[in-house]
Amino acid sequence: VKWIEKERRHTGLHDPVDRALAATREWHAAPPRGIGEIIDPVIAQGDGNVDNMLWDGSRVRLIDFEGFGVGDLAFEVADLAEHISSRLRGLSDPEAVIAGFDLSPGCRRRVLAYRVVLATFWLLMLLPGNAGHHRNAEGSDRLQALHLLGLLDRAAG
Repeated sequence: VKWIEKERRHTGLHDPVDRALAATREWHAAPPRGIGEIIDPVIAQGDGNVDNMLWDGSRVRLIDFEGFGVGDLAFEVADLAEHISSRLRGLSDPEAVIAGFDLSPGCRRRVLAYRVVLATFWLLMLLPGNAGHHRNAEGSDRLQALHLLGLLDRAAG
């Protein structure tokens, strides 16, 4: 939440980045219960970056275990769906990624909440002056803001 508060732009609420920052500040002020808890424990890679996976045509093999440990299934699925390395570049369809898992309704709700958390993180990383800004195409922050606004609408409805 501190990172979100730090990011204040002055282009007005017609700008999707400003709208997304304002909306996510509100969402993060009262996130859904259970966020941050391990409810459905899984062995977790801890990093949804596609560069940490090898595809041989039939299987995905994980190759980076730096963040390896126990995690919550909902967070891990959300990380696969939202990681900027695949989603922003259009390498995967987040909805198809999620559909590939047999998730309970409660887990699906937590996946959506974690998607908001992760999409917020990636928006902040893409803003000027932050680590992801210079590594991504111009306008990536705007595209991420629009994506985050869509997730926030889904989470509210």
